[in-house]
Amino acid sequence: MLLPLDLDPVRLAPRVLWLLALGLMGCQPEAAAGPEEQRLVAAAVQPPDVADQLRELTKTCNPVPGTGRFRTDAGKSPTVQLCQLPGAIFWRADADIDCDGQTDPRCAKDPWRQPETSAKGTDGQFINAADVPFLVVPMASEGFEPKAHGIKTGWSGYGSAGVVLYNGRMVFAPYADAGPKGVIGELSFAAAQALGIDPDPVRGGVAEGVTYIVFTGEQAYVKPVEDPVMAREVGLRLARQLVGESQ
Repeated sequence: MLLPLDLDPVRLAPRVLWLLALGLMGCQPEAAAGPEEQRLVAAAVQPPDVADQLRELTKTCNPVPGTGRFRTDAGKSPTVQLCQLPGAIFWRADADIDCDGQTDPRCAKDPWRQPETSAKGTDGQFINAADVPFLVVPMASEGFEPKAHGIKTGWSGYGSAGVVLYNGRMVFAPYADAGPKGVIGELSFAAAQALGIDPDPVRGGVAEGVTYIVFTGEQAYVKPVEDPVMAREVGLRLARQLVGESQ
């Protein structure tokens, strides 16, 4: 496991740093952590075996039938193909930074920020993109209808489980916001931070090399969608199932 580069040590108690170190050794720090500590470490801890297997599994693409290619940004040529796996869909694209949802000073300078996310938390509030790792799924377009694959989110506090991989890192990130039609490759400020990607909403992100996996069906729903611990629990279970079925 690699730790997020942008975690501020001043904000983390020594106990949290110790828990993160346990994650490096393959231990399960959640069992020893309190609720707030759990939220801090959940996105950072990755089982090395699962991460490596997912990277291997997504090296080749079996296209989702009937779908066209997506653009990484409006105005660019469509180059991104959706690929299918047993119980999941994945794609490899860039990473734009999503700062939509609850107001947060870390996202204040985003000129494109919207006050809503497609998901609401169980508290009835829109998601805070600076606090919660999540990925973005494009609205129905290019022959792809997310709901037809059981990929859903909404105002009832849930969202399909997901995993994002980049440069040797992995974060569990559910689907919590819908993106523009025909455009793909976006994740929350917090997800970018966990992956070591510059989360600045204006100058941040990366141009390529990010793999997004979203799980399909009702068994893949994360609730509360705003809880990284639950996102990891559901995502890890489905990831282990995915690599097992694909061997």
